[in-house]
Amino acid sequence: MFWVLVFCALAVFSWLVCLGYSRLARFCSVMDFPNERSSHSTPTPRGGGFAFVPLGLLMLSVGAWWVPPLQPWIFWSALSGALVLWATGFVDDLFILSPHSRLITQAIAVLGLLIACLWHPTLANQNMTLLIILTLVCLPASMWGINLFNFMDGTDGLAASQSMALLIFVGITASQHAAHGLVLVCFGLLAIMTGFLVLNFPKASLFMGDSGSTVLGFMMVVFISSGSLSSPYMAAAALIGSANFIVDATLTLLRRWRAKASLMKPHRNHIYQRLARKLESHTRLLLAWHAWTLLTQVPLIIGMIFYDLSPYLAISICYGVTGIMWQCLNHRLAE
Repeated sequence: MFWVLVFCALAVFSWLVCLGYSRLARFCSVMDFPNERSSHSTPTPRGGGFAFVPLGLLMLSVGAWWVPPLQPWIFWSALSGALVLWATGFVDDLFILSPHSRLITQAIAVLGLLIACLWHPTLANQNMTLLIILTLVCLPASMWGINLFNFMDGTDGLAASQSMALLIFVGITASQHAAHGLVLVCFGLLAIMTGFLVLNFPKASLFMGDSGSTVLGFMMVVFISSGSLSSPYMAAAALIGSANFIVDATLTLLRRWRAKASLMKPHRNHIYQRLARKLESHTRLLLAWHAWTLLTQVPLIIGMIFYDLSPYLAISICYGVTGIMWQCLNHRLAE
C-alpha cells in the first residue's frame, strides 16, 4: 500500500509540474505548429520534457543512493549524457537547432556511455581491437535508438505510453533478478511518465518535444547496453519493449531509401501515422497499438520470467512477428 501511495504522489506531482510548464509554454509561445510531419491540426505547447526529465533524473539519483550501482561509472555516464541531451533538446524546442548540432551532442552522450561500458568486468579480458570495433558499430546504432522516440513522437500519447510499456517490461524483469535499484528507478520513472501522459493523451495539451523524446531514446539505449553486460534478460526486455518503434522507424527509413525519397525531409509515412489516418483517431491508434503489445510482447516477457524462455529466442520471435505485421500493414495501408 505504501508503494502505491508513493506512485500516486509521484504521478500527481509530475502532472502538476507538467501542467505548470504547459501554461508557461503557452504564455511564452513555445508552441508546436502543424507541419508535414505532424498528426495534429492545432498549435500545441511543446518541450514537456523540460518539466518531466529533471524529475526522472532525480529519480535515477534516488535509485543510485538507495541501492548503489555495481558499475557507478555507467550510472554517471548515463546521468550526464541524459543531461546533455535534455539541455540540447530544450534549446532545439525553443530555437530549432541544425541536425548536425543535434547529432554531435548525441554522439558525445553515446560515446561517454559506451566508453563507460568498456570498463565493465565482463569485458576486462577482451581484445582491445575488438572492443574498439564493437564501440564503432554500437555508436551509430545507439544514435539511431536515440532518434527513434523523436521520429515516433508524432501522435498523441504514443511515445509516452510506449516508454511506459518499456519501463514495465524492464522493471518486472529486474524484480525477478533481484536488481532492486533498477526496479525502483523503473517504478519512479513510470509514475512520472503517467503524470505527463495525462496531458499528452488525445487530445494532447502538451508535447514532450526533443527535450523529452531524445532522453527517452537514450534511456532505452542505456537499458539495452548496460543490460547486455549484466543479464541478457534485461537487454531482451528493453529490446522487446522497444520493438514496435525500432521496426516501424527502421523499415520506414529503408522504404523511403528504396523509393529514393529524401531521408531528411519531414514526412508522415510511418505505419503509426498512416494507421492514425486510417482509424481517424489517435485514441483508436493507441488502443490498437497496445493491443498488439499485449498480444505479442507480454507473452514473451512472461515466458522469459516464468518459463525460462531463452531471451535470444524471445527477441527473434518478437522482431520476426513485428516485422511480418509491419509488412502486412504497409501493404494494406498503401497510399
